[in-house]
Amino acid sequence: MEEVNVFAPLNMEAVVVLAAAIVAGIVLAFTLFAPFDRLFTTIHELGHVFAAILTGGEVKGFEVHFRSKGSQKGVTNFEKGDPHYIIPAGYMATAIFTTGLTLVSGLPYLAPYAVSFLGILLIFSVLRHGRSLSTAIIGLALGTGFIWVAWNSALIWSVFLLYLLAVIGIVVAIRDSRTITHLARFDPAGIHDAAQMAKLTGRSAKFWAAAWSITTFLMIAVALWFTWLRHLSA
Repeated sequence: MEEVNVFAPLNMEAVVVLAAAIVAGIVLAFTLFAPFDRLFTTIHELGHVFAAILTGGEVKGFEVHFRSKGSQKGVTNFEKGDPHYIIPAGYMATAIFTTGLTLVSGLPYLAPYAVSFLGILLIFSVLRHGRSLSTAIIGLALGTGFIWVAWNSALIWSVFLLYLLAVIGIVVAIRDSRTITHLARFDPAGIHDAAQMAKLTGRSAKFWAAAWSITTFLMIAVALWFTWLRHLSA
């Protein structure tokens, strides 16, 4: 499929949509708009789920809470598998998901298919591995909503949703990086992922927080360059 340059002079509509998505995405991300906040929590937990499955583990289920329980919005229970991959998979899932959204947004006419795939993935995942009512409601509502937008509204709305999710994902990735860095610094023996990796490997929680943050920023920066920024310098 021919690449669509969203910054082309003849495609100003896409530029306006992107600008609107950036503004809306930043506002929604910083106000912790519940549906999208829980979406990215679900993506984080699905990272643990898929990593456990791929390394031979058995997933007992995952939960995404409407309200945080203590400091946790989600939790995944698993047995066996390789924790060296399972533990960091949550943060890496958010980074990979956001990078993928950003790259696909460079091809606006793929937006309905990308949004539909996301909806189907959410519905399948919560039905297969979700283990609480809140998880089912969140996943089914978001998944159904995404599919409806993809096939019952104008293309521009799928494009807007794709841009919006990419922008929110970038903000969430930055926020998560700050959170895990803060936890690694001030609570290095806590129950968070960086502390668990420190116990497992002997490397400090700060090391893992920094490694995940740098990897995330590099992935997103490359995606932004190839999808949006390089057109500005052309």
